[in-house]
Amino acid sequence: VEAWIYCEGKTGCSEVRDFVADHRPVAIDWSAETCHDTAAQFQIRRADTAELLNEAPWSGPAGETTWWTSPGAMSGVPPGGYFQYRARLITPNGAGTPYLDRVTLHFEK
Repeated sequence: VEAWIYCEGKTGCSEVRDFVADHRPVAIDWSAETCHDTAAQFQIRRADTAELLNEAPWSGPAGETTWWTSPGAMSGVPPGGYFQYRARLITPNGAGTPYLDRVTLHFEK
């Protein structure tokens, strides 16, 4: 069973962030309580303007069909513009639920 955290209506999704033009996201880190084979996964998207962000594709470490399944480096994300992440919470049978405590994005010049 997959529980998606969608951005529509801002429920469970990051706010749109305008980050400094010469900085790029280099890593994603999170803390989640997972039990009974539950998991939290993430994708990001970026665009040059807030208006274009809604049309930008979501992607993980190897493209649009992939998700970060553990915290780590984010390579290939261009600098500047607007940025957003989303989480997918997974439970194998509905008996356990992952709980997301914290999400941290690391930027560098």
